[in-house]
Amino acid sequence: MIDSITLKIQGDSFMIKDTTFFDGFNTTSIVNQFSSHCWYPRSLNKSCKKQGLYFPTINVISKKFYADIKNVDTLTIQLSLPKLLYGTNLYKIHTKDLDTLCNKIKDVCNKTGIFVTPKSIRNAIVTRIDYSHIIEIPRHFNSADTVIHQLSKYNCKSRFEWQNRKHSQKSGNAYIKFYNMQQSYTIYNKTAEILNNNHTLEEKEIVKQIKSKKIRNNLLKFETSFHTKQSCDRIHHKYNKTKKCNFTFHEVINNMENVGSRVLLNNFEKVFTNNLAIFIPLSDMQENEIDYLFNKLDMKFSVRTKLYYIVNMLTKNGMHITEHKLKKEMSASTYNKTMKEAKQLFKLLPLDSNQQPHLLDFLQEKHDFYK
Repeated sequence: MIDSITLKIQGDSFMIKDTTFFDGFNTTSIVNQFSSHCWYPRSLNKSCKKQGLYFPTINVISKKFYADIKNVDTLTIQLSLPKLLYGTNLYKIHTKDLDTLCNKIKDVCNKTGIFVTPKSIRNAIVTRIDYSHIIEIPRHFNSADTVIHQLSKYNCKSRFEWQNRKHSQKSGNAYIKFYNMQQSYTIYNKTAEILNNNHTLEEKEIVKQIKSKKIRNNLLKFETSFHTKQSCDRIHHKYNKTKKCNFTFHEVINNMENVGSRVLLNNFEKVFTNNLAIFIPLSDMQENEIDYLFNKLDMKFSVRTKLYYIVNMLTKNGMHITEHKLKKEMSASTYNKTMKEAKQLFKLLPLDSNQQPHLLDFLQEKHDFYK
């Protein structure tokens, strides 16, 4: 449920016993404000990567005017929790893994010469979270790339949570991403990602299984990322109904099934669940194909005219622009009546099983795993 997370521990809760491991250094300056000096174990990180071992990103930071590693005031740990446990994020962690995770993080810190207790790690402040869910795509929907191609037809750019949208349909690198400064929502081919970025021994073994066709290339990953502490706090305020700030590692882990499942389902429904979804398959068809389907149904001329108009609007403008224009041109009762009629009629259309309404129903059901 939680993949990557960033933890922040203040200076009185950790101690650097050996600074020799921290051979990487950089400085971030903000004009007329302050400089942030950061040290990290560059050589140790590279060594672990060569051996096929997962190693988190560990930084010690000082915001003092001068750069001195002996006067750092913050320890940050950015890591993939499943990779720390299993060497791959193909599997998910559970709330019962909290103590094991704290001990493993403590051991990783010890390797860099940092002394920190499991209790301090439990109480570390969370400043970034990635909630994710992997869905295995059945054969009748074809491949994960095919599903991404189908989902990319939704013009969700106008959704206010995300000012930006980008996608790729390139085989092996297909994805859709909505994002802003605070958060992002990404859908991508997980199997292809492992094939392209297999750094650990466990992932290399998974690659062998994929290539020998023991694992199908059909895993789709849905991921919602909160990039700032403020956005992490905000989402926990919303679903935990509390005004508390500074959520700790153990609080986030203990609430991850409640918060994570609701965040992922809510984002999926916000982006892909829409009255106009039933029209999307028709927007790909030629006029003679639409005529053939509509002629099979006994419908009034006025209803057929409205449906044609909606399909043409979708083809030209995308879903959300069409929705906005229709609601502007129709009264609320006429809009709702038209959608109700369309749903009843479209149930009778002989659409293929891999077309959107069936696909969206399947994906939504797979997201709805805690209701």
